Amino acid sequence: MTSTRTTSSKQAVGEDGHNLVRVVMHEQGSTLEEAVAWISRLNDELVEVFLEEYERVPTQWGSPTLDAHVAEYILGIAYWLRGNEAWSYEGERYFGKEGLEVKRTGLSDHAQHWGISAAN
Repeated sequence: MTSTRTTSSKQAVGEDGHNLVRVVMHEQGSTLEEAVAWISRLNDELVEVFLEEYERVPTQWGSPTLDAHVAEYILGIAYWLRGNEAWSYEGERYFGKEGLEVKRTGLSDHAQHWGISAAN
């Protein structure tokens, strides 16, 4: 989820006005950790719904060509979602060279690096 990945760097440069984490913190009166946890749970729920609905997509649309196009389109959406997640860790935009370690451990010293406390 991009917003949770960008919070630290955006807070550091003051670009956090439209960040999902900041919006949740404001709307729910929550801490940074609480907001990230809430967004993570929501993300998990939405992924589960997507996977359930993916299995329910009809496979017959009237012609083999149309069937193949619909299947390819839906699979493309799944690839896009997964690719975005992979890119956020494998690229250096959010975690620098530490992305794969952050993905593996779920921990980042990114906020500490930028001098940001969880209460910000």
